[in-house]
Amino acid sequence: MNKQRGAITLLVTSMVAVASLLFSLASYKNTYYQIKRTQNEVLTSQAHWKAEGGLECGYSTMKNSSNPTNADMSGFFPSGCNSELGITLKATKIPSSSDFILSANHAGRANKTIERTVVVNSTNNSSGVLQTGSNMYTHSSIEIKKPDPGKETGVGWECIAVKYRGEFKPFGAFTNRGLSHINNDDFNRKGKDCLSTHMTNSGGGDNLLQDVVHDPNMSPFADFFGVSDVEHNKVRDAKFDIVLSKSSPGTGTNKYNGFKGCGAAIKSAMDQGHDSVWVEGHCDITGKEFNEIIALSNSPSIDGVMIMVHDGLFSIYPNNNAQVDNKFQGIIFHYNLDYKVNFNDWKDSQAYAQLSHIPSNFGENVKKASYFQRGSLWVSGGIILDAKHIENGKYTSQNALLETSSVINYNGKHFSKFGGGSSGEVKWLKGSWNDF
Repeated sequence: MNKQRGAITLLVTSMVAVASLLFSLASYKNTYYQIKRTQNEVLTSQAHWKAEGGLECGYSTMKNSSNPTNADMSGFFPSGCNSELGITLKATKIPSSSDFILSANHAGRANKTIERTVVVNSTNNSSGVLQTGSNMYTHSSIEIKKPDPGKETGVGWECIAVKYRGEFKPFGAFTNRGLSHINNDDFNRKGKDCLSTHMTNSGGGDNLLQDVVHDPNMSPFADFFGVSDVEHNKVRDAKFDIVLSKSSPGTGTNKYNGFKGCGAAIKSAMDQGHDSVWVEGHCDITGKEFNEIIALSNSPSIDGVMIMVHDGLFSIYPNNNAQVDNKFQGIIFHYNLDYKVNFNDWKDSQAYAQLSHIPSNFGENVKKASYFQRGSLWVSGGIILDAKHIENGKYTSQNALLETSSVINYNGKHFSKFGGGSSGEVKWLKGSWNDF
């Protein structure tokens, strides 16, 4: 009997020991599982944040690029975006859209791919060296010595010479010289010229190619500054050094009394170092005044000027010769919103003699003209015209008349200096970034 009791005790003890061992093994296995799970979560988290970092690197590259629409081109993103984070960064253009799918993939012990949508507003300030929301009619030639390069492709550039909203009717020759003849320029064309489909050479304004872009929805002022028409005064207050207004003529030599005082007042403001001048009302600039403005626009202290004429008639009589290096440096901008054209308002201007001549070179188009140019104009920078009259929530475009020749060079530094930003507004698509 005693022997049986000892056996039972030994058996019970063994069973307890085995049970304890099984519980210990189970606990160890659970602990090991938890450790492995924690390690996997760390690796997954690392992969996630490296991919997130890659997206931020790609987004910053696009944001700071002068041509963010080239994001899907090979070599666009710096190698550091990939090598430093151990990821593969890629941008894929969404067809028929200005959006890109930006993806970052981390492949290793943990794999993670994150995609976000980036919107590039390609209608921003770098869309054409000549941008016109006004209906434009010309009686002589337009020569684009250097267009906006536009988007790069494998074999050339999708250059933009003109972008227009309503009508663009060049009566004389229209020539886009392309990029290949540009030698001393900061822009790297990478040995490529405008595509043949994007380089118009037309003897009489016919057969315009894809470098002349019709966009009925363009709004040059809003596209350039990134501010809507209804908030245009914010641009005036934030971006312009001086405002010339007939009701507030300023002080000293910056007196402005309408048409005949405009050119002298602009020149006076530039003499004082102002490189952005907003004119409120009608403006005439004579040939002599424009030559003085050209000289100041090329001075190191100014290095390019923006002249904005707002809510008024604007005539300019340049006589700068394109064969001589006396280009106007900067942006000429005409912007009407609340002013409705009254042809009788031209009577106090230098342009009235030509516009009232019967028959006029421009026929009935003179009646709605708010911009008139007579003389040889050479600009390095750009010309932007957005003259319209808003009434009952709808606008009617006004007319821009160019009686003599114009030569225009695209100069990106002036667009960047005075505009709302780079050649395209880059932003995350709202709702595409949601980690929670």
